[in-house]
Amino acid sequence: MTPEIAKRLLDARNAAVELEEFIEGHTAESFDDNRGLQLIVHKLLEIIGEALNGARRSEPSVAQQIPNLQRYISLRNQITHGYDSVDYSILWVVARSRIPDLIVILDELLNAAESPDQET
Repeated sequence: MTPEIAKRLLDARNAAVELEEFIEGHTAESFDDNRGLQLIVHKLLEIIGEALNGARRSEPSVAQQIPNLQRYISLRNQITHGYDSVDYSILWVVARSRIPDLIVILDELLNAAESPDQET
């Protein structure tokens, strides 16, 4: 894995970890009532999608290593270009149900590459 790919994957991982930290202790209801938290989740999902897209562009084989990679990229495109029609209940589901698995996968890829930027 090139340093550029490792950096992109680390950026996605770090945004995913931050996302988990921000939503910790929240429920779907408290998320619905918290515009600030919605915007944070929105932005972090954009970062994840953009970082994964950059990694895939630089090394197409990344797509086979990250399940649902295209979905993260498509979500990023949708929430960036369709900012006026974002369904925050979908972002909540992604944050709660998909991000933990993504972190595990990214950690495995980064550990396998022995990236010096990987935090322990």
